[in-house]
Amino acid sequence: MWTEGSPGKKGAAERGGSLATRGATAAATQRCHPHHLWGVASGGNHKNVRKAYGRQSLTVQQVHHGKRLRSGGDEEVISFSKVDYEGVRLPHDDPTVVTLMVELFTMKRILIDSGSLADILYKHTFDQLRIPVDQLKPMKTPLVGFAGEMVNPLGSIDLSVIAGTAPRQTQVQITFLVVDTPSPYNAIIGRPGLNLIEAIVSTRHLLIKFLTRFGVGEARGDQQVARQCYKTAVMDQGKDKVLPIANVEIRGDVEPERPKPVEDVVQVPLEEGNSKKVFQVGSQLGEVENGELITFLQNNRDVFAWSAEEVPEISPDVMVHKLSVDPVSPPTKQKKRNFTHEWQQPIAEEVSKLMQAGFIREVHYSDWLANPVLVKKANGRWRMCIDFMFT
Repeated sequence: MWTEGSPGKKGAAERGGSLATRGATAAATQRCHPHHLWGVASGGNHKNVRKAYGRQSLTVQQVHHGKRLRSGGDEEVISFSKVDYEGVRLPHDDPTVVTLMVELFTMKRILIDSGSLADILYKHTFDQLRIPVDQLKPMKTPLVGFAGEMVNPLGSIDLSVIAGTAPRQTQVQITFLVVDTPSPYNAIIGRPGLNLIEAIVSTRHLLIKFLTRFGVGEARGDQQVARQCYKTAVMDQGKDKVLPIANVEIRGDVEPERPKPVEDVVQVPLEEGNSKKVFQVGSQLGEVENGELITFLQNNRDVFAWSAEEVPEISPDVMVHKLSVDPVSPPTKQKKRNFTHEWQQPIAEEVSKLMQAGFIREVHYSDWLANPVLVKKANGRWRMCIDFMFT
C-alpha cells in the first residue's frame, strides 16, 4: 500500500514511488462505513465562521478565472468522448476509485466523492504514513453522515497531493480530516479537494480531468479495485453490528446463536443403519483426511451422548445446582398460583420430561414453596423455571 521510508514532514525528498503491499490485505477486509459525509468542514471550525461562509452566497464577489493554461497560452477545453471508455466495462454503476501521489507516496483506493463535503483520510492510512499524531490540528466540528450519524474527527492535516502523470500533473495542498472508522478505502477526495484540483468528474467514464500548464491531465479510476471495495462492503455488511443500548431489547430468554461452519458439511452416521446418530464433517476435506476422521470418530463412539441415560456416573459437583442461601435467613414461601390452560400444558410436558430423565422426583411438603415461571423463547416455545429467590 505504501512505499518504504519515513513519511513524516522531514525527509520528504527521500520518499519513493515503489509500492509495498504491507497492510493492504488487512485494510481491504475492513467493513464499509457511510462515505457521504455532509459535515460542515468546508465552512470552518467555529460557529461564526460557518455563518459567514453561509452568507457569502448573498454578497457580490470577484469571479475567479482559472490560470492553468497550456504553455502556448491557448485556452484548453475539458471534454469526454468515446475514447475515454477505454478499459471500462459497460454498463456499470461503479464509483470512481483512483490512485494519487500523497506526500510523494503512491496511494491506491482513493474514492472520488463529489457528494462529500470533506476530504477524509482514514486512521489506518494515517498510521501507515507515520506522521506524528501531534501534527494533527484540533477539529471540534463533527461530521454528519447520510443517515444522521455523527463522527468526530481525530483532527485535520495538510498533505501534498499530486494528480495525473508527468508532464500533465497538478499539485495541491489538501486539508484532510482524519477519521477513525473502518473502510475499504484509504481516503476520500470530496468537493473541497476536487475544487482545489479544479477537476471535472465523469462517473460514466470512471475518469477525472483537470487543467495543467501542459494540457488536460487525467486520473483514471480502477474499476476492478472499485468492485473489490464494493464486495468487501457487501459481504461484511451487518457483521458484528453494535446496536445502541436504547435499541436493544433486553430478553433473558433469547438463546445464543450457535456458530455456523464456514463450509458445507456432510452428515455421516455414527453406526451403520442408524440415521438418528450422525455427526458432521467438512465437505472440503481431502479423501484421505476425510476417511481417517470418520474412522477415528466411529472408533470413539462411546464419548458421544445422545440422551441423558447415556451419561452415567457424573459427579454431582458438575450436574447438581447448589443454592447459595444463608442458613440463618428465615424461610419464605410463595402463594400458590393457578395457571391458565395455555401454560398448564407446557408445564406438564416439561415436568414429565425431567422426571423421565431422572433429573427430578416428586416430593410432598405441607406448604407450597415456589411457583414455576414460564418464559417464552425466541422460537416460540416455553422454558419452565423455578424462582428460587423466595425458597
